[in-house]
Amino acid sequence: MYSTLIAHFADTHVGVRPYGLEWCLEEILEHFKSSVEEALKEGVDAIVFSGDLFDKPHPPNKALKTVIEAVHRAVDKGVRVYSILGEHDLPKVSDIPPQHLIPGLRVPFRDEVLTDCLTVSGVEYCISGVNHVPIKYSSSLKQRLLDNVKNATSRTGWRGVLMLHQSIANFMEFEPGLEISELPDKPMYIAMGHLHRRVKHRQSNGQIVAYPGSLDIIKRDEIEEWKQRGKGFYLVDLSGDEAVVHEVNVEVIPQEVVETNLQRLEKDVKEAVARLPRGKRSILHAIIWLKPSEKTDVSSRVRSIISMFSQNISVRIEKKYIEEKDVGRAHASGPVEEVEAIASRLGGSQYRELAEKIYLLKQAVLEDDRDNIDRLIEEIAGHSYWSKVLKPPVIMLPETRESPTSRTPSSSDSGRKASSNIREAG
Repeated sequence: MYSTLIAHFADTHVGVRPYGLEWCLEEILEHFKSSVEEALKEGVDAIVFSGDLFDKPHPPNKALKTVIEAVHRAVDKGVRVYSILGEHDLPKVSDIPPQHLIPGLRVPFRDEVLTDCLTVSGVEYCISGVNHVPIKYSSSLKQRLLDNVKNATSRTGWRGVLMLHQSIANFMEFEPGLEISELPDKPMYIAMGHLHRRVKHRQSNGQIVAYPGSLDIIKRDEIEEWKQRGKGFYLVDLSGDEAVVHEVNVEVIPQEVVETNLQRLEKDVKEAVARLPRGKRSILHAIIWLKPSEKTDVSSRVRSIISMFSQNISVRIEKKYIEEKDVGRAHASGPVEEVEAIASRLGGSQYRELAEKIYLLKQAVLEDDRDNIDRLIEEIAGHSYWSKVLKPPVIMLPETRESPTSRTPSSSDSGRKASSNIREAG
């Protein structure tokens, strides 16, 4: 019996430098190339990238070259390659995304949808896709997304694939998203992107909704998920009545987290180093709890311990401080508890949304996620909370006579309207 296979990738973030480390960029480029090669060896008929193919809309040249070469190898073998645009791919101004520079890659323009069909062993499969829409900002954007999805799937039968790069509220705790009930009831496989962990969900009609997760470990909070389920992509068999999804694990940059205090520092760091593979470049994240009275150069101590075992380990150190009465504790609260604690300090549960953004900003700073740092600072600074709690002082100025030469500043430029997105020529 024939089979129709697609390789489903998402959130590859080609060009990313995790934690600002240049060698991580090089490793991730190699992992991307080898992952595409592995998919081609499986004899896939198509490869789909469900958004955030690149980490930034203007990636390093070596990152763009890596993807161009990978797509060229696939197209040379008769494999169709599709991509939609995630939020990391989309330029903030009227410019073209990097995907439009890649020969052979089938990708929709910014405000358009992707529809294409391929025939395998006499059976037609429709591949459709919709670029990322930031629906959390307004209900009108959400309606635009739903209209785009309806348009993209208007030609689609049961046998096919819909590519989306969006959050689904059922699977993402802090980010507003689509309800799973709002997804169309066809095609048989919805190839999601945006969530960096793996999810496979079967609808009552047999439809599969799946996130393959990020291809590599992009942020520290993905390490535990990698240990439990691995990282990689999906091979999806569309030849039956329902899609059959196989997980493919690929090589990643090994990472380990140790959480300790000054008293257990040497023992815990040695044990964490022992859990990392020998002879491979890897990363150790050390979270160290300190009392305010403990003044010591913990960074030098940790690096000294690591140097006794390996020169291939990069270390990331985060210091946390505890009250004197809590000495001996060495644990961090989970995200939900931290958000609740922040909301309490702000004034109550009515400020939970702001508390979530503050928590996410902290995580972005720890992970050197510069794109999200800028965005979150802007969103936090613009929150109405500050106008309530930060009342400017009233300053009484002495009366002065207006000078004959005084002028009113021109406001001719203040009302200029931002230019709308322009469809680029293909």
